[in-house]
Amino acid sequence: VNDIWHVLFNYNSTERLFGFAKTRLGFNDDEATRFSKISLKKDYASLSLKAINKILPYLKDGLIYSHAVFMAKLEDLIPKKIWEKQENKALLKKEIHRIIQSQNQEKQLADIVNGIIKTHRDDNSTWSENEFWQETLWNDIQKKLTGYLGKTKWENMTEEERSTFEKLIFQRIRVQMSNNLGKGEYLKTKRIDERVKEFISDHFEIDEKTLEKLYHPSATEVYQDALRKKDGKYYLGSPLISSIRNPMAMRSLHQVRKVVNELIKEGTIDRETKINIEMARDLKNANERKALQQWQRLRETEREEYKKQLRKDIKAATGRDIEPGERDILKYQLWEEQNHICLYTGETIAVSEFIGDNPKYDIEHTIPRSLSLDNSQVNLTLCNNEFNRKIKRNKIPYELPNHSEILKRIEYWKEYIAEAQEGIERAVKKSRANSDNKVIKDKAIQQRHFLKYKLDYWKQKYRRFEMNDVPDGFKNSQLVDTGIITKYARLYLKTVFNNVYTVKGQTVSDFRKMWGIQPEYKKKERINHIHHCIDAITMACMTKESYEELAKAYHEWEGEERISVSDMPSVEKPWPTFSEDVKEVENEVLISHYTPDVLPKQTKKKLRKRGKIQYNVKGEIIYQSGDTVRGSLHQAGIYGAINKNGKIIYVKRRFLQYDARGTNGFKDIQQLSVI
Repeated sequence: VNDIWHVLFNYNSTERLFGFAKTRLGFNDDEATRFSKISLKKDYASLSLKAINKILPYLKDGLIYSHAVFMAKLEDLIPKKIWEKQENKALLKKEIHRIIQSQNQEKQLADIVNGIIKTHRDDNSTWSENEFWQETLWNDIQKKLTGYLGKTKWENMTEEERSTFEKLIFQRIRVQMSNNLGKGEYLKTKRIDERVKEFISDHFEIDEKTLEKLYHPSATEVYQDALRKKDGKYYLGSPLISSIRNPMAMRSLHQVRKVVNELIKEGTIDRETKINIEMARDLKNANERKALQQWQRLRETEREEYKKQLRKDIKAATGRDIEPGERDILKYQLWEEQNHICLYTGETIAVSEFIGDNPKYDIEHTIPRSLSLDNSQVNLTLCNNEFNRKIKRNKIPYELPNHSEILKRIEYWKEYIAEAQEGIERAVKKSRANSDNKVIKDKAIQQRHFLKYKLDYWKQKYRRFEMNDVPDGFKNSQLVDTGIITKYARLYLKTVFNNVYTVKGQTVSDFRKMWGIQPEYKKKERINHIHHCIDAITMACMTKESYEELAKAYHEWEGEERISVSDMPSVEKPWPTFSEDVKEVENEVLISHYTPDVLPKQTKKKLRKRGKIQYNVKGEIIYQSGDTVRGSLHQAGIYGAINKNGKIIYVKRRFLQYDARGTNGFKDIQQLSVI
């Protein structure tokens, strides 16, 4: 490994790299050519060679990187007289490996225990040795385990495993409920490093100061502690840490710091303020963004085509010119996806049967909302209304008597999945084969990301028909966004605030509609970004109790499977005039756009003559620096200054014509009406 690294780092000739790969590594011509195109970025490593050599053996054992780093750290902390004994080393490795592997189970146990404690606290119930109370508790434990782990997983466990789980939870509830005068205290999950320290302390004589040096890799680099200033208030410190390499993410965190610290200074918020964070999508690189734009453009084009075709079909069926609504277009999309049949009954569906006031076929949720809280298109199906009301109700497809027949009707979806997977493999090979041609390589990478969107859509859609159970974890995944940028923002804000939570964008959308802020299927106004402000207000007013109200309402409402806003569950508004007040925000809030001044920044590049890098007398690479034009030089908007009644206003010139993308012209009448 060291030889390969030195060769890649020091050789400047592709011919020499090719020769090394052929003679020393035994590669064939194709493999040697690919090896010769590898280029290492010249930068400082975050790990020393010594550290790497210590970590590698644990990676080979199958541990993930963070756990391998943790194990490697032990060698420096455990006294030699203990570590040198093979039985001690074997015991430590075995037990720590068990702790690492069982960490997720510990979190599950804590979630279940805390859920039961919350139920009893809500009922003002206190711990009792009464036989009836104890029996009720055991029933609660079994129900909670079945719901959390999933009915199928629970039933597939052995009697001994189920009994062990139940006893563990009962013991922990007994301990936690004995606190706070019998009302109970929530159980806090111990981190891996805390559990390891406990084990080492119990089995070996190691002083506390030495154990304090043992930490989990996730704690190796943290944000600066909150800064306490002269006014006695705590402020966010710098968000700069090396683990965040995305400049857009770092810019976002700097803006968060600026705004939040100003609010703290004004006394608007303090350390006990509850914060909800929504970042519906991870920040993407240039190729990922282009792929996303292509995917969205494709979906928009399909939608426009469906809209045109639907107009014709309605005209043919009714003889009238009727403009199809967003709900009608969504039905048409699902109809096309299902090859014009009802997936549950196998009946052929005509357009006239799902359009109108009392359609025979309507939209339903594949996984009921009470189980998933998922309103995305991937969880929607066009279904026979009678079948939905009388048979499916709040069942998942797996629980239906004709499940095998349903799967046969969507067998062709597997072809879409296989087609996307094959396309991704071809794109990967193409990008590797053209590593020296940036244009071709980038297009291949964009194609890979584009096909990944298609793959994810059909895989998720098919999965919902295959699932034999819906654990609580599935619903939680619909509520909580686990994007990496969200995690960074949450950790950063937690340096000051005690209550920081993450919220998924789909959930925010549901609350907007239920609270009357956004009518059914109406797209958020994105001309001046006021929708971000409205989302922020909505999130700030969401509580855990309102989440539970939403889930409960969906469960009670499942028999009447409709998704129009007028039929949505009723969740109490934060205050009586909430909707009216929020709608006034558009007229009262001034949107601020952050645009950094990049003109003074200079760039530098290696000096080359006839393609060869130039060096100075000391053998160092010569760099050139200077001003650089930034931004695109094509497809730019044309701006003009117009004197209107003695006042100069600046306008962007656009052609009064149809344009599907909405860049040079207008894609619909709504865009035109904004002007």
